Amino acid sequence: MAKVTKALARMEFDEFSPQTIQNAAEADLANTSTVKLEFKWTPNSKLIFYVLHYRLKDGEWQDALKGVSVKDNDGYAEFYLGSFSHGADIEVRFSVFAMTAVPKAFAVITQTNPIYSQQASPRGTIIPKKIDSGDKWEDQFKYTIKA
Repeated sequence: MAKVTKALARMEFDEFSPQTIQNAAEADLANTSTVKLEFKWTPNSKLIFYVLHYRLKDGEWQDALKGVSVKDNDGYAEFYLGSFSHGADIEVRFSVFAMTAVPKAFAVITQTNPIYSQQASPRGTIIPKKIDSGDKWEDQFKYTIKA
């Protein structure tokens, strides 16, 4: 919806027609991807997500949690980071607190258009992260939006 609004904002009133509106929206949406950070962990293990920030290259940090911590124990959570232009470089950082021991956990960054995902944390291994009760899981990484 926000991308359609941006397309419409650039149009002059005398340009409005169903086809020009559709063309403008398609042009914007064809060059962007929706990006999420997804977490998977051992169900019934209690986690608190208290930091999830992202920024475009050298930009201001944005708070994906909007200042609210999220407590969860069902083993899966996903957080919307935004819609970004293809080729954009984003940086993501997160902090999670384990209220109970978490035998296995990992984070995956996903995007649409084209559909793509990769393990974001822990990186360089397929072995999931183990978090002891009372410990934090903190990480920061960079990602380039695929075209």
